Amino acid sequence: MHKKSLTALTLFFLVFSLSSFGYFLFFYYLLMLSFSFFTMLFVILFGAFVSSLIYISRSFLWHAILSLGIGIFLILGLINFVYIDVYGSFVPIKAAGGNLATMLETAKEFYVGVPVSLYLLTLLYFVITIGITWWYRRQSSLECSVSFCATSIETPQHTKHIFQFVYMLVAVCILFGSIFLADYIQKNPRDGWWKDNYLVSDLGIPGYTFIMIQEIFVPHQIKNDAAYAHTVDTLEEISKNLPQSSDIVSSTMTKDPWPQSPYDFLQFYLKKLEHGFATHTDEIDIPDFSLKAPHILVYQLESIGSWAIDNDPSPMPYFKQLMQDTIHTQKFFANGCHTIDAEFVTLCGFFPDPSAAIADVGSEIQYNQCITDLLEREKGYTSAVFHVNDAQFWNRHILDSKWGFDNLFFAPNYFPDEKLDDFIPLGKAIDYIKQSDSPVFAQVISMVSHTYHTEADLQKIERLSKVKIPRFEGTIDPELLARNIDLREETMRIYFAYLQAVDNDIKFLFDNLETEGLLDNTIVVIVNDHRFYNFSKNDTANFYLYNEIPFMMYVPGMTGLEVRDIASHIDIAPSLLELVLGKEYRKPVNFMGTSLFSKKHPNLALSSCNEQIQYVNPYEIIIGNRIANEYVSLDADTEISAFELEKIGNAAQTITSIVKNMIRSNLLVQE
Repeated sequence: MHKKSLTALTLFFLVFSLSSFGYFLFFYYLLMLSFSFFTMLFVILFGAFVSSLIYISRSFLWHAILSLGIGIFLILGLINFVYIDVYGSFVPIKAAGGNLATMLETAKEFYVGVPVSLYLLTLLYFVITIGITWWYRRQSSLECSVSFCATSIETPQHTKHIFQFVYMLVAVCILFGSIFLADYIQKNPRDGWWKDNYLVSDLGIPGYTFIMIQEIFVPHQIKNDAAYAHTVDTLEEISKNLPQSSDIVSSTMTKDPWPQSPYDFLQFYLKKLEHGFATHTDEIDIPDFSLKAPHILVYQLESIGSWAIDNDPSPMPYFKQLMQDTIHTQKFFANGCHTIDAEFVTLCGFFPDPSAAIADVGSEIQYNQCITDLLEREKGYTSAVFHVNDAQFWNRHILDSKWGFDNLFFAPNYFPDEKLDDFIPLGKAIDYIKQSDSPVFAQVISMVSHTYHTEADLQKIERLSKVKIPRFEGTIDPELLARNIDLREETMRIYFAYLQAVDNDIKFLFDNLETEGLLDNTIVVIVNDHRFYNFSKNDTANFYLYNEIPFMMYVPGMTGLEVRDIASHIDIAPSLLELVLGKEYRKPVNFMGTSLFSKKHPNLALSSCNEQIQYVNPYEIIIGNRIANEYVSLDADTEISAFELEKIGNAAQTITSIVKNMIRSNLLVQE
């Protein structure tokens, strides 16, 4: 190889690696992640990989492709910066946001989450990298010969091809070695992964890029053994293909019937989470709606944590009192971490995919009996959904029809712009109910309190909706500021201003239902979509701050009642169906939750998001990682034995695996 070319290539590798090291050191500093030995190793491996690719060809097209690749790599890094900041994990590899409209809207919403300093450093990093890439090409293209004894000798063409082949081989070896290392780290995380996020920090964007390359060119095949469990004759054979310990099967072999379908399998393992002591058995009387079916209105809130409502003074005093005066639970949790997943679980009573949003992996499949279909068939309901965003966001224009809605009211056809105050879609929902000759199931998806919470957005909402939203001037609990890892007091005051607007919308909803004479015949569910992010999760107190969300159910004829200690989105559909059907109610096989009015309600919640698992009952908090199959218990009221931890972890791992397989194998339709 030419000495000069080798020197240029070595220089590129050093500059690229050093600039990458400095860039990601600052990247990690902003995210408060630890920069570990593995982080540095992946930076070096990525630098060596790119350097070896450069020598494969001197053509303009090849270097243009490499430059484009580096640009995509940096854009991917910026996207993941926001995703790590919000979710604590990388963007799911198969998650394209459903479609281009979703990606563009998400970028428009979240680009402010990247500090200006990181944008500038990214641009500088790109200029340095591309500059030295093209400098290397110019240096190598000037060489056409080597010297021997002061005599210029033309380099044979086949020698150049040999060097190109060698570097291609080097690139392949680095790629496969890096993929193997990244996969190993994913499956064998360092101790403390649950609190210090080593799963993200050790891989970094370079390590994550190697995993993406693997998924693109060697797609992971989903094992469908669990999903097709109904084709297997015995539980012993099924158990061979599931991530469980033998005691789980053997201890119940003689007590429980053998599962006959994937749904049976899910119920079988959900039983493993109950512990016996975590089940309510008390009787709850519900009104009789057999003579006149009630309207149902579900108002899904956006990014509101229970911690905010509980601040004294509360930014949502009306809603806080309303929860006490209606049906509620002591603690309520989401089963996923995306808004669209909350809609799916609430309507269809099934767990979300543990790896990606349902819009990314479930837009092309068929769905079983969601509550909209069941109410239409059983009681002649008509249904409609209202949202001031584009229907293509999260593929709602596809999913809402598949989930049984008769009518879809979205922007821009029915609303002029996004982030209008929610009283506008709430008002249209009330009009729809008033004008209907049939009982109505209406869902209103909130938008007004969606992140990011900035003064500019507040002014935009005021301009569009003609409603003044005052800044929150009350006292903010210092403990909230101390435990929140991102929001400063000024930002929190702006966030609370949004919540004041939502509180006014909830009051508007109930006042207008009463004015129109609909309140005595309308069930109203108000529930948040997912946790509010940016709280540390290192201990029990922070876990609840981070994950607990508000929920209430107004039922005509029922006064304020705390029905259960713990519940989640998955319990909403069976609760509504039991209220409407009364004594005729039989839980559909696809409903994985339990009615809040049932005599046997499991007092727990199971959540999954981007391969992270959370299990909560009144005595224990267990968090885990699906890829590594690692589970730990946070400090809780009682100590949990290693046996119980393994039992719960295996059951959670199995449930989420079956759910993922069923969704992606189009097995939600029950014949």
